[in-house]
Amino acid sequence: MVTISGGMREHADVVSALKGLTDRDFRFFGVGQLAYIRPVRIEGEVRYAVCGADGTPLTVVSSATEAQDILARNAMGSGSGMVH
Repeated sequence: MVTISGGMREHADVVSALKGLTDRDFRFFGVGQLAYIRPVRIEGEVRYAVCGADGTPLTVVSSATEAQDILARNAMGSGSGMVH
């Protein structure tokens, strides 16, 4: 697992770079390489979708913490990175 650490400036640079990625850039990473969490509303309740790089929902869970745990478990040993 890759952990991005350092000062707030370094974190801000990473966040800025990720926000600048296009849909095509995300697809380039591939579903097996990059995933993200997106809040979704289902039947009036906020849930959290873990989505692949192409936007495909992989699973939906009830808490952001549970979604982060899923990403962390799947990143271990895979060479994938997590940015939060």
